[in-house]
Amino acid sequence: MRTVKFENISLPRLAFGSRRLPLNEDGTINVPMVEAMVDYAMEKGVNYFNTGYTFHRKKSEKIIASALSKYPRESYFLADSYPGYYGKEIREPEQIFEEQLEKCGVKYFDFYRLQNVYGRSFEAYSDLKLGIVDYFVEQRKKGRIKHLGFSTHGSPAIVEKFLDKFGSEMEFAQIEMNYACWALRQAEKKYELFTSRNLPIFIMEPMHGGKLSHLSPEDESVLKFCVPDRTPQEISFRWIESFKNVKMIISSMSSFNQLQQEVALFEKKDRLSSSEIKNVEKFASHLIKGISCDECGFCIENCPCSFDIPSIIDLYNDIKFSSLNKAVSAAIMLHDRFPGNNLHRCFHCGVCSLMCSRKIDIPKIIKEVSHMLEHYPELEDIMKLRNGSNEPDEDVAV
Repeated sequence: MRTVKFENISLPRLAFGSRRLPLNEDGTINVPMVEAMVDYAMEKGVNYFNTGYTFHRKKSEKIIASALSKYPRESYFLADSYPGYYGKEIREPEQIFEEQLEKCGVKYFDFYRLQNVYGRSFEAYSDLKLGIVDYFVEQRKKGRIKHLGFSTHGSPAIVEKFLDKFGSEMEFAQIEMNYACWALRQAEKKYELFTSRNLPIFIMEPMHGGKLSHLSPEDESVLKFCVPDRTPQEISFRWIESFKNVKMIISSMSSFNQLQQEVALFEKKDRLSSSEIKNVEKFASHLIKGISCDECGFCIENCPCSFDIPSIIDLYNDIKFSSLNKAVSAAIMLHDRFPGNNLHRCFHCGVCSLMCSRKIDIPKIIKEVSHMLEHYPELEDIMKLRNGSNEPDEDVAV
């Protein structure tokens, strides 16, 4: 397995994600298969295991840790996360952290992240009374966290505010990045922001929640024409690897076959040519026909409801790009950011559109997103859909 330097340690270029572990027919986790996959990963040098408090209804941590328990603690890297808002409430960090250590049967986490920095969670992370960031910084001083970072699906503007406040304490950033969301979810701006601050980047959702490995026959034909002789998985991974500040790619392992295929890809040294990279990006433009938002913020400043309109547009694009089953992550964030579908509070006054440099019909989009929310499943049912899926994915924070 190829490796990359991170501070004074070597990390595998491919990491084992546990958002979507293999399942039995009844929807439970196939524990013997997970154990076999962990053994294979360790044998091949894939020794970074990424889990999270909410994964598989809070069962992922214990199962991954159990599968690793036969190995010396120093032989693998275990990563976990503080969930921030789990449902509608912020959770007390000490309670969560102690529970995680106990479930995993370890005395420390090699990597620990604040999950999903965006508008709502930024307020909680910035609240001095809650002291969330201070608590985890203290755990790092005590050696119970080796490296502290964060993940984000938030806007570049919110992420920049977070870095202005806490950047000196963060050692890595974990973001969703693939050729589809490079523009769609403003990954380009976030990549440039982290790179300008010398913050190493770990990648999640390299296949955009499985969408890039499950293209329509027409789209797959176009991709083969643009980049012949490579699989969709190889194209996505190689495109991501073309960025110098990407240290590691985390892919959820939902089958033994997927693990073997991805290990084989990462054992080889191969790159896309400059012409192939250009063709991939042309294909992305063909694939995604979303609404382009500059995130200038004028709409937010003048909205009587204070809606985070760029985030609404971002999620609107993601859902339009996907079918229901493949837009689960966007649905989760819709429910999380707009509990009870409070978008119905929109007055449709049109001030946002008047202030928009691109003259986007924002009230129309808000109405559509509100309608989507009314017809999406409840959050619990969404999680069932997500946990029952066997598409490659990693970490989409709730």
